[in-house]
Amino acid sequence: MPRTAWSALWLAAFAACGQGPTAIVDAAMFDARADGAAGDDAAPPDGPPLDGEADGPLAIDDAAVDGAVAIEDAAVDGAVAIEDAAVDGAVAIEDAAVDGAVVIEDAGGSDGAGPLALGCADGTREGFVDPTAFPTVAACAGAWDGEVGQAGALCAPGWQVCDGSTFAVTNITFAAAIGFPGCFAFDAAHDNYVCRPDCSAQVAAGVDTADGLDMGGVGAGCRFQFPGTASCLVGGRIDASENSGTGCRYAAGITDGVVCCASIIAER
Repeated sequence: MPRTAWSALWLAAFAACGQGPTAIVDAAMFDARADGAAGDDAAPPDGPPLDGEADGPLAIDDAAVDGAVAIEDAAVDGAVAIEDAAVDGAVAIEDAAVDGAVVIEDAGGSDGAGPLALGCADGTREGFVDPTAFPTVAACAGAWDGEVGQAGALCAPGWQVCDGSTFAVTNITFAAAIGFPGCFAFDAAHDNYVCRPDCSAQVAAGVDTADGLDMGGVGAGCRFQFPGTASCLVGGRIDASENSGTGCRYAAGITDGVVCCASIIAER
């Protein structure tokens, strides 16, 4: 049947149903498909693309756009989540350094019980064992070579051997410092009942000889304890060594490890 006859029939049918002008495009599409690929009838009429041709590309375009938006949203959300986590972690550490009451969360574990939270390289605290109560200071077991300031390998990443200034910021009391066994040194000298931040530097300062310096310590196992006196602690003094011939150096039988402080304290 000629194209014009098909169109007339379809137009009459759609007009009777009240379909309006949209029947024109659908009739043309029907003619093109009914008459086959040969002859003039196979070519679509001039004007807008047929519905069958337009909807395909539009649907693909929409899907591509929606997919891109979803991917971009996911990328943005992911970046925001990572950035939030980094900010929250830094805030938690800084808050802990300020008020000593915030747990430093462990980025490597959901339970906050890894080395970063505990402060010790081996993931175990021997002293100040509760990271909630003591978020920025930890007593860590182990041996080292040389001066106490060189024992950083016993501390977790983001932590360092406490010196007199960083330890003083933690406000550790004498009572808390003897609340666990062993003796753990930190990098300070207590000679003359003064908190001297860098133990070995006190030789050049004329405080004492390298063998006679009184190295600060914590733990019930430290032999030199003086409650109610001045030092880097609050309410008393504890020395890991005192005129012992080892000064600020490691010696088996004198120290069981070191005291580590969160590095954020030193950066403030």
